Amino acid sequence: MIVGLSMLLGACGAGTAPVAAVHAATRSTAPKVLAETTSTTATATTTTTARCGRAALDCPRSYPAPPPVPCPPHPTTPTMNGSFCGPIPPPGNGLGPNGECTGAETAPPCGTGVVVGRYYAYTLPGTCDGVIVFDGRRWDSELPPDRRVPDMNVWMRLGGASGAGFISPNGAVGFRPDSGAPPPSCDAAG
Repeated sequence: MIVGLSMLLGACGAGTAPVAAVHAATRSTAPKVLAETTSTTATATTTTTARCGRAALDCPRSYPAPPPVPCPPHPTTPTMNGSFCGPIPPPGNGLGPNGECTGAETAPPCGTGVVVGRYYAYTLPGTCDGVIVFDGRRWDSELPPDRRVPDMNVWMRLGGASGAGFISPNGAVGFRPDSGAPPPSCDAAG
């Protein structure tokens, strides 16, 4: 779903109610118009706020995000260019349930030896702490779930010493080396 919305506030919002306008080309003589644009695609939401000149036409406008690049026929390597393209990820090869990495593995992708830039089939555990084992190290999710969720098969990739991430038909999330800090809190089911 693609959404474009402009919210125009007159006179710096001083005592006036917001007026919603979708792709409006309406002129306004109100000074200092505040424009807020929000674009949503299946994978991202962006909000931009800017001060502009006297006329609403001088303000940035919101337009639908461009459509994602179409997938090539029969892709063999996973990619994420606005949307996921590639084979559906199979379960990982870890020793844990559903192929999850436990930390006892010696071969990649759970154990050391992961090649930077290469995608590996990986079972992402649905625990709410967001901590995983990949390339023999612990990693913290940049977007951990707030409760237990089902395990998910993903394509995991090492971007270098300071970052890793997954892509899948369900989206993409990055990971950073484990900081050793206590994991985020979540409900008792996590």
